[in-house]
Parts: sequence; C-alpha cells; structure tokens
Amino acid sequence: MVGRAVRGPAGASRGGGVVRLQRDQGGGRYWLIQAATAQVAPDINAYPASTPWGPFDFTAGRLLYRDPAIGLDAAHDYRILYEARAEPALSTGNSLVISYNVNSEAVTTGCAPMSAFTNTLTLPRFVSVPMSAFGHGTGTDAGRVKSGAAPYPQIVQQNPSQWSDAWSYSDGCPPVPALASARARPAAGRVTLSWPDAGLRLRYHVYLRGPGEPGNAPVKITQRTGVTIAGLQPGDYQATVMPVNFKKQTGRAAKVTFTVP
Repeated sequence: MVGRAVRGPAGASRGGGVVRLQRDQGGGRYWLIQAATAQVAPDINAYPASTPWGPFDFTAGRLLYRDPAIGLDAAHDYRILYEARAEPALSTGNSLVISYNVNSEAVTTGCAPMSAFTNTLTLPRFVSVPMSAFGHGTGTDAGRVKSGAAPYPQIVQQNPSQWSDAWSYSDGCPPVPALASARARPAAGRVTLSWPDAGLRLRYHVYLRGPGEPGNAPVKITQRTGVTIAGLQPGDYQATVMPVNFKKQTGRAAKVTFTVP
C-alpha cells in the first residue's frame, strides 16, 4: 500500500534513515523513512522536513508500505517489523528501495524461539516504492509497490496451540506445564519409563532413587517421551521425570515407583 496519508505522534523509532527527493518527486524536501512506532505495526512510513535533521512533520506522514504478513498472533507467526531504512544505492530515479528487518516473538511451550526452527525469518526484506508515493495525491496504485521478500515459513500454524507470544510473559517464557503422569516397565537389570508429551520442545530430566542411585542428579536428559535405563541393581526404585524448558526452567514433575527383579 502506498501514497496514503497517515498521521501519528513522534515516538521511539526502531531505526530509520533520511533521504532528499527532487522537487518533482517529494517537493524537494527531506524525508524520514522508518518503521511505524507502534509496537507491532506492519507499516513503513515517511515524514517530511525542510532540513535533514528535522523537525519532521508527523501530521504529514505517508504510508509507503504495509507488510500483510506482520502481526503479533498465531496467524502471522508472531512476526514483527523493524529497522526500515532507505537504500539510495539500490534506488532509481523512479523508485526508492527500502530495506527492513523481520523477526518473530514466537516461543514454543518449551520456550524454544522461532530461530530454532528456521534461519529464513531474519533475512533482510526489500521493497521498491514509486516516487509518486511522496506526492500530494492519495490515489497511487498500491500494486506498483514491488516487494522482494521471500515467502515466510508458516511454522506456528502447523501447531498453533504449542506457540505463544514471548512478550506476553515477563521472562519471555510461558509457564512450564506439569507432567501429568509417568509409567514404569521394569525387567531384569533395567526399566523402561514413559510419559505423555507435555509440550513442543520441552526436555525431560529423569532422576532415579534406589539401590546405588542417590537421585540428586538426572540419569537421563531427553526430548523423547520415554527412555530405557539399564545396569540397575535389584530393588525398589522411585523415578522422577521433570519437564524443563529452553531456559532450564522446570515444571511439576511426575513420579512412579517400581521394583527391579
């Protein structure tokens, strides 16, 4: 979307740059190019001034581009836009190229970030805006904006219930869910433990207390929902399975007792 007038107060900028346009393009004025100051806005705006240091007229701002894939919800993979900057070296007399960055505030139930699933999200994005977007009219064809952004991976939407907005939590992580139960199948010299999946990208620390097993340190750390532990002496045991997230925060553990013959 281009050429539409926008209004907004001067706020904290998340990056930006200043360019001077010719008189027949942007009135011979300087323009501040920046991402919208709203925390999760998908917009890139421009604000005019008569000098490169301002003051910039935020009542005369113009919307240059709106990325339809930005939004702090599961449908948009919790993506944010920031650091929009003019790129004069890539521009022409008819269009201004603007670069911007994208990231995701999505974290799994286990507090693993989106970067653990893809390296394509934080690649730079580019958009080419026609110089007519800086004119005085509001009827510029939005289809004339050319975006060079690669398709965004749709990761959250594959399992939306297992993702959250990190900004919703003071420490950036959702609470680690409790582990509902654990089961044991003992055999001579070993035991096979199993438990239900508590959440995407959680790890599980398994503790044993019994003959020769003090239970103070995990004997196994796994992302699987089951494990076989061998080399056990005969006797009575208690196994504790504790869910642990990406930042080593823990949830309520499940315990099970068993006897190795």
